[in-house]
Formats: sequence, structure tokens, C-alpha cells
Amino acid sequence: MDIQGAFDTVMRNRLVLRLREQGWPNHLARWAGSFMGGRSARVRYQDTVTPSSPLQCGLPQGSPVSPILLLLYTEPIYRLGNPQGRFGYADDTAILSIGDTVDETSAMASSSIAEMVRWGAENGVSFDTKKTEVMHFSRSKLRTAPAVRHGDVEKYPEPALRWLGIWLDSRLSFRLHVEKWAAKAKTVAYHLRGLTNTVHGPLPSAVRGAVRACVEPVLLHGSEAWYPGKTRPRWTHPTKDLPSSNQHLVQIMTKAMKQAMKAILPVWKTTPITVLHRESGIPPVDQLLDARRLRFSARLKSLDEAHPLAIRTRPPRQPTYHDLIKRRYQIQAEGSFRTRLRRANELFAPCTRPKLVYRCFHQEQMPPLQPASKEKSADAFSRWVESLDPLTLVVYSDGSLSAERVASYGFTIHQDNIPIFDGSGRLGPAEVFDAEATGALEGLKAALNLRESASQNIFICLDNLAAATCLRGTPSDSSQDVFLEFQALAASHGATQVRWVPGHTNIPGNEQADKLAKAASSLPEPEGAQPTLAYLRRIARQQPKEAFEAWWSTSAPEQYKRLNIKATTGCPPELSLPRAALHHLLAARSLHGDFAAYHERFDHNDARLVCSCGRRKAPDHIFYCRKVPLRHRMRLAPSPNTAVNLAIGRDFSKFIDLSKDSACSGYETQLDKANALRRATLERQTAEDDIQDPWIEVSPRKTVPFPHEISLEEAQDATLRTGNTSPGADNITVKLLTAVWHIIGTHVRRLFEGCLAIGHHPKPFRAAEVVMIAKPGRRDLTNPRAWRPISLLSCLGKGLERLVARRLAWVCIHYGVLHPQQAGALPKRSATDLVAALVHDIEEAFACKKVATLVTMDIQGAFDTVLRNRLILRLREQGWPERLAQWAGSFMDDRSACVRYQDTITPLSPLQCGLPQGSPVSPILFLLYTEPIYRLSNPQGRFGYADDTAILCVGDTVEETAAAASRSVEEMVRWGAANGVSFDPKKTEVMHFSRSKLETAPAIRHGDVEKHTEAAMRWLGIWLDSSLSFRVHAEKWTAKSQAVAHHLRGLTNTIHGPLPSAVRSAVRACVEPVLLYGTEVWYLGANRPRWEQPSKDWPSGIQHLLQRMNKAIVQSMRAILPVWKTTPVAILHRESGIPLITQLLEARRYRFSAWLKSLDEAHPLAKRTLPPRQPTCHQLIKRKYQASTESSFRTRLRRTNELLAPCP
Repeated sequence: MDIQGAFDTVMRNRLVLRLREQGWPNHLARWAGSFMGGRSARVRYQDTVTPSSPLQCGLPQGSPVSPILLLLYTEPIYRLGNPQGRFGYADDTAILSIGDTVDETSAMASSSIAEMVRWGAENGVSFDTKKTEVMHFSRSKLRTAPAVRHGDVEKYPEPALRWLGIWLDSRLSFRLHVEKWAAKAKTVAYHLRGLTNTVHGPLPSAVRGAVRACVEPVLLHGSEAWYPGKTRPRWTHPTKDLPSSNQHLVQIMTKAMKQAMKAILPVWKTTPITVLHRESGIPPVDQLLDARRLRFSARLKSLDEAHPLAIRTRPPRQPTYHDLIKRRYQIQAEGSFRTRLRRANELFAPCTRPKLVYRCFHQEQMPPLQPASKEKSADAFSRWVESLDPLTLVVYSDGSLSAERVASYGFTIHQDNIPIFDGSGRLGPAEVFDAEATGALEGLKAALNLRESASQNIFICLDNLAAATCLRGTPSDSSQDVFLEFQALAASHGATQVRWVPGHTNIPGNEQADKLAKAASSLPEPEGAQPTLAYLRRIARQQPKEAFEAWWSTSAPEQYKRLNIKATTGCPPELSLPRAALHHLLAARSLHGDFAAYHERFDHNDARLVCSCGRRKAPDHIFYCRKVPLRHRMRLAPSPNTAVNLAIGRDFSKFIDLSKDSACSGYETQLDKANALRRATLERQTAEDDIQDPWIEVSPRKTVPFPHEISLEEAQDATLRTGNTSPGADNITVKLLTAVWHIIGTHVRRLFEGCLAIGHHPKPFRAAEVVMIAKPGRRDLTNPRAWRPISLLSCLGKGLERLVARRLAWVCIHYGVLHPQQAGALPKRSATDLVAALVHDIEEAFACKKVATLVTMDIQGAFDTVLRNRLILRLREQGWPERLAQWAGSFMDDRSACVRYQDTITPLSPLQCGLPQGSPVSPILFLLYTEPIYRLSNPQGRFGYADDTAILCVGDTVEETAAAASRSVEEMVRWGAANGVSFDPKKTEVMHFSRSKLETAPAIRHGDVEKHTEAAMRWLGIWLDSSLSFRVHAEKWTAKSQAVAHHLRGLTNTIHGPLPSAVRSAVRACVEPVLLYGTEVWYLGANRPRWEQPSKDWPSGIQHLLQRMNKAIVQSMRAILPVWKTTPVAILHRESGIPLITQLLEARRYRFSAWLKSLDEAHPLAKRTLPPRQPTCHQLIKRKYQASTESSFRTRLRRTNELLAPCP
């Protein structure tokens, strides 16, 4: 139950009366009345402050005395019926009723609530019925769950109840508690992980501090209450233990801690969890729980006798039995079951329980025990001793802890610098602190037993500052009885003072006491000695450390055992390194990094396996790399393996110094990196790879017209309607050309026309500034393949190139120069169009009960490998005019470029090959360059988009199609070798398509490499699987859109954030296109025809995909609208203006159907949507035995085309 209002409803006079009834002095009651009387307040809300006005009731929240006054005000609640079952914390109160049946306990609880409500009505206290909760606890499942009445309201039990941050369920399984707090901890861990990666972010040591402060306490909250340990006693046989069965809870918590450790460490995702624990210095969750339990057990020993936990951990009293009644029929007054609390208390032996003492304050300010440094204090102490009266007694005491952890003490009494008495002794399990306190007490007792002590000053001198502070101030919990006895003796004597003496500074008395204490460690241990609290606390800290070290010694991976590094629960020193440096170190230790063996193990086909020095990447390669200057290399002695393991392990500073000076992870200067990228991307081939004479006699298939006349409007459109593109080396922007076009327009037109007439591309237009842009999603930026070279060219020159590209694209389509299924720089021919045509052909094969095999290949280097003379010859063979071939030769001839990498620019230097990426004409020239690929065998099964090419083979068996695909790949490889084009075998992928599950999946050979099928393959952004279910495609793109939606939702809430209209525009621009990408290819609609009976439709069976996509839409709408989580989804759709996912898909499908009507006759989709020709049947053969030359199955494409009526 919850006291409504709590602090704000306390009445002044009632509080005064309550204090007087409880026996407090009248002056305290009057002070409390004065504290509450005549109070006034003003309210500040944002930038507004109200005038000050009087308050008639209430304790001020923020005052240190208000909480204890509220407890005194509500104290009578806990004196009502069933006081042992009442619990209260501030304004939260609980009533526990125990009985034989749940009906009995429910009635008792209702009675207790009614009693509290009556008391509240009499005392001006009300209880909030909305916050009253009920839970029935039972070992077995209850058949009924009676309600408990709170006034006129019936409160029924819920699956779980939260009280003081702990979620309780009827069986005390605490599953919901762990799930709730683990989710909170995981949220914090994800936020921390979002701040870091393997290169950038805060220092790992700082992130570890955040994890220990913000994640671990949340994750382990309440573990003292719920964690039972690894075993628990049986209910029916309490003496027998069984596993506690909480591994599923530990696994839930482990997931959150794993995310936190990955936020700390700059490692790759595949790094083993055992390595994460060692390198982060965070033990596994079960060890963290055991450590918490040990600390809780030590805390139980420090509680005073009146503490509710101390009362519950007392040994149970022996029951009293009646001789005339059998014991099994006698009810025990007190249970002896080993509960969670008792088992936690049993982890440590009992010790003397401290008292709850009030903090000690002196009437006068005491001088500090250590006013100066140790050396200065030693000199001052010697002078002070010399100035003492000869009869003054000086007691030197000291404590010692031997290597065997034996605590002992010694003391010596000096008078006039002459020892007159000494003593020593040994303690039981204790610490130095306890020995220091005992030594001081025994020394004082011995001094008081001297005859002359009553009239003399006594000074107790010890070298432990903490013990000296407790001797003259508030006693600590450990050895509290010793401190209290010392203070009582000192007070009775009156002239006793405590001083701190610097230890080990050659002060005779202190040195003598130290020797006596060390000698006493050989004495026998006192009988019946109990451990001290300081000893138990040290054990509670030490055992988790030892457990972590023992776990690591058995669980460490093999590569770590060679390094001989230990685990620590403290912050490992490696975490003080920058993230990039630590990443290289941890990768070398764990073998999970940018290494050849790692990439081969996980089939990273696009990874670079060799260093720039030519050797394979390996964890120890840095020690042998030829790129490392000789002056920086490390001497590998006494043996290479030993030196390498030492440098990667304990002496990791050597590895860090070597990696800073190494060329393995980069070049020494930015200029070196820029030149390396230039060589890797722009100098793939040389003029020696080209043919000598491109003007040999050829026999073109046709003559292709290409007029050179240009109108002023066409020149203006090609030059100015390009947006605000980056200028080239001349720094002339499109904006500047627009401003002066009325002056230069005619001259530009004549320039363009003259260039096409004579076949020349001006030299200034051929100079480029190449900017290196990292490809998205690439982690290893040391690999040149992770960079894309983009040429910044003259805006005026790009106008001419754009004009040529537009004319080339139109002529190619109109005259059929390119293959119909070749796209990439042609109007109205998109990547999804090409995949839609491919899927249509596969479905037609399915309709004919055939199988299909698809092989996708990638032209290595693409634009950067085009050779000038071969391009000229190709254009002439295709029938283009000589002047166009000359212009293309001039476009590629004598090109030059400088490379910009970050803030460094290389000198301008010539290029011998390659089309500039960034030029408008490069894509269409590349298509023309590779056009013969699509004229090889099986042309109807070839598809190409820019440098991505695919081969579809259809046949009766998968072996037949696999063999045909292998032949086609071999044919392409031979053509590439003859024409200076290579295909990257790492990017070659294979997929077999069939209506039914295939028994075998033959491999396809690409040279010497066998390529096997995967579960799904990606081509032009569409994920294809063997049955064309497109499940992987929908999941991949839904996950991407959902990530964007989550980011947008993180920017908004119900009060703050961008305007909803702006967020909606972001959703329509960034979420919806991603979510619906490729729907033209895969979306079936609500129904689809059967394979065996095409005239009959049945459900398309894609509801599971629509449900996944709908989640992303719902997240997006919640990002747009400032609404609560429980708002119905139908309302979200209306208020955001975003239709249902099925409606979005259907709208896309209708737009695609209209798009199909707008395509020219040469488009590959237009051909596939033509009505099938009527088959020619032989009259002497039954029709069912005649093979149809063309399928009429209503594929996805045909059904989409049928949505709208045909048009001209």
C-alpha cells in the first residue's frame, strides 16, 4: 500500500502530539512544531516563479529531517494487528499474512487493510487504492486467487508485483525481476556501445568505468534478495541440496553484460566471450552474483542486534516438545529452514556483532593526527618526545600481518625514553587494523596497571592512521568492542591522548613495538577466537578475485595460454591505450582481426589477405614485415616465439610502439597512403596490356548514325541542368556558368559541335582531381578495395560528356547496339527492371517443370581497367562513326589526375588506362566496351547491369544446368583473357532454383575455384533464394528500415523533437523506400496461381513477411506522432497519413503496372509482358504430348501488368 501524498499531508499538531505520545522531550516536540509552523514557499516552473505564499501542512521534501519525521508520524501503523507481518519504507507499506489456505490469508489481509484505513481516517492519512497491489505466495500452483478488499475496491493478484524495486511473483522465481533489470542494463550498454567502435570513441578505461557505474549496479540490483546461489535445499528434505535452476536468468543477464564488454573493448563481433571477460576485467555474471552474495554475507555480520535481518539470521531456538504427544504432530514455533538469507549468512563464520553507535563529536576541535609529510612528522615527533616530562608514560603499539596472514600485536611502555614494560599477543582471523587497535588497548591496560599511572599523562602512539582516528573518534564496526573499551578506559583515566607516529622512520619505541608484533606471530592462536569484521570483508573481496583467476586459468583459449597473462578484477592496464592501438593488440592476442586465416575461416571473399609488403597477414606479421623500417624493428630474443608472446602479452608496450611505426596498418605519411591508393585503383593496367593499332580494318554488323550537329538548347540543357556538382581543377562551378551563359552559350555550342565533328576532347577537360571516398559498410580501410576513386572534372567538360552520353544511350536502344538485357546507363532501364525480368524467366521455367541455375559475376576493376585502343576498336566493330571513335580515343588519351586523400593532394601525373568515375559518359562507354559478353552462347539467359553480369541456365535437371553454367563461365573467362578483362572469383555466386527441394546442389567452376550455393544470394540489391520466397530479402531490407526508424524515434518524444511534418517527410524519404525496395520484383499480391492449375488462385502465403514489414512502419509512425505506446495502430495510420503496409505494397504494384505500359518495345520487360503466341499443334499427336514453345503461366510480372488495361 502507498500513503497518498506522504510528506505533503503531514499535519503540524498531529506530528507534535505523536512525538509527545512516543515519549520525546517537550523541547523536541516544540522544535518540530516550529519547524512546520509558519512555512511559506514559492514555485518555480521553467522560467516562471510564483509569489511566496504560506503553507498550512506538509513536510518539505528536500529537508534532511523530513524522512525521519514522516516515519515517526506513521509509526502507529506498524503497531496495529499482526505487527510481525508489517514492513515499511518511507511511504511504502506492506502486510504479510501467513496461513494454511489462501482464503484464510486473503481474509487476514483484508482485515488488516480495513484496520489501516480506519486508522488513517482517524489520523488524517489516506492510502491510494490505485497503488494497492496483492500477491499470493505458494509452493504449488493455486487453484484460486481470491481478491483482497481495499475499501470498496477489490484488488486481484497480478503475475508479478513490484515493491521497493524488486519484482515478486507467486513462486519467488524472480524471473520477471531479472528480465526487467537486465533490459534496463542492456539499454544503457547499447547507448555506450553506440559511442564507440574499433577506432573512435572514449578511452576503454573510461567506458569501463561507465559500465561499472551504470550497467553493473542496474544489472545486479536486488541480487541480495533473489540470488540463491548455485544450490538450494529441497523443501521436503532441507538437509539435501539440489541445483538452484537459475541458469536461464544468468543467461539473460549475460547478454546485457556481453554488450557492455563490447562497448568497452575495440574488438570484432566474433571475439570469444572468455576473451572479453579477461580483457575488460569484468568476471562472468555468475561470479559477479557470487561476489555480491559474499559482500552481503559480510554486511549481515555488521548489522546491529535490532536490525530485521540480524533477527532473522539468529540460530533458531530449540523447540519444546510435549512428552505425551508425538513430535510429528507438534507444530514448531520457529522454522529452521535454510532460507536464502540464512544460507547467505552461513557463507562466513560468525563474528562479534557491532552496536549501532552515534557518531562521536568533540567539544573542542582536535588537532590533526598527521599535520605534515611523513619525514617532517618524524622530526616533529622526535622533538615532541624530547620535550615531555620525564614521568610521562608513552605507549608505543603496533600491529603486524605475516606472510601466512597471521595477525599479531606488540606494545612497549617508555618513560623518559627508557622502556619499562612491554607485551605482545596473537589474534585469531583478523587484519592489521584489528591488531593495531588491540595493541593500543593492551598497551593502555598495561600502563594503567603501573603504580605511577594514576597521576601521569599517558600517550598512546601508533603508526596506523585509521586505527588512531577510531581510537579518539567514532569506532569502526570491526573491533568495535576494542575501541569502545579503549575509550572507556581513556575517559576514566582522563589524561590519556592518542598520537600518530610515522612508521619505519627509526623511532626507537615504534621500531621495538614492530619487532614485538612480528615475533608474536609465532604464538599459538587463541582458543575460540572469532574472525573480525575487517577479516571477513577482506575475504569477501579476495575470494571473487581468486575465483576469476582460477576460472581464467582453466577457460583461457590456447592462444592466451601461450601469452601467460593473468586475469584481474581491476582495470587492466591495456585499457588506458587509445582504441585504435588497443584494437590491434587485442586482435593479435585473440586472432580475431584483419588476418588471412581469420578471413578464410569466415569466408570473407572481399577481404585482402596479404600485406602491402606481399606477405600474408598474421597476428605476428608486424614483427617480420618488410615495411617496418630497420630502426624500428624489435630484436626477437631469446627466441622468436618467446619474444613475440612477451611483446603481445605482458610487455604489450613494445607491440604498441612497433605498431605505431609499422607500415602494416598503413603508410607512414598521408602522401604515401594517397600514392598507394592511386597505384591500387588507377593504375591497374598499363599501355602494354592494350592492343597496338585500333584502326585495323573491321567489318561492322551495321552502321550506326551519330550526328554531330548540336542546338543551343541541347548544349545549355546538358551543361547547366546538372545540379550543384563539384567543380574540377579549374574551380568553375555550374552556378558561374549559369550566370554567364547568355554571353558564352553560343561559343560553348560551337565548341561542343566542333569537338564532335573532328573527334577531339580538349586537354583541360581530361585533367581530374580524384577524391578517395570510403565505400559504405567497409570496416578494413587499409584495403584499397574499400575505397572508391571519384574524379572531379571540369563542369564545362562534363556538359559535353553528358551530351554524348545521352545521344549514345538513345542510339543504343533505337538501333539495338547493346544487348536488350544490358542496363546501367540507359533510360527507363533500372536494376529492379532487370531482376524482374530474371525472376519472370525463372518462374516460366518453374511452370514448365524445369530447374534453373543462376551465376552472378563481377568485372574486376570495371571502369579503371578499360583500355583506350580496345575501346576504339570495339566502337568501330559495332558500327559507330569514325569521328565518334576518335572522340572516345581522345577522351581517354593523355589523361592526368591528382589524388586527394584527406588533406593531402598528390602531384598531377598521367594515367594510362581507365574511364574516370564521375564522368557522365563513362557508364555508357563501359557498356559498349563489355557488350560482346552478352553475345556469347545462351544470349537470352544473360543479364548485365554496369559491371555486374548474370547467367541464367534452364534445363530439366540441376546437373544439366550446372554443367551449362560452368561452360558459360569458362567461356566468359576465356573472352576476358583475350580482351584484357578479368572476373573476380571471390564475388562469383551461384544459386539453383527449383519448385521442389533439390537433393543435390552441384558446384560451379570459376577457373580453379569451385563455387557452392548459399541459402540466399544478393544481386542488384535483391536477395534471391532457391524457391523465390524472398524471405531473406524482406528480412534484410526490413531490418535496415527499422534501424532508420529507431534512429528517428530516438530524436522525438511527446514533447520535444522536430515537427511531426518534418519527421514524416524523413520517414517517406528514408524509411519507406528502403522498406519497399524491390517490391516490384517480389510482391505477389494477395493471391497467386497454382503451378499445376494456373487458372486457380490460392493465398500467396506472405503474411509473415508483411508482419515483419509492418513493425518497421509502426516504429516510423510512432517516431512521427507524439503519442503513447498504447495508442491503437489504426489511429497511427490515420494521424500520420501513412497507409497500411499492404496498401503501400499494392500502390507500388499499381505504379509498376503503369510503368510497364510506358516502356518501349525494346525493353526487356515489355517483351515479357506481350501476350503469348498461340502454339502450333500437330493434328496427328495429342496436345498433352506436344511441348509448348512459350509458356503462358501468369508470372508475377504478367499479373502486375494485368492490373491495368493495355494502352498504345
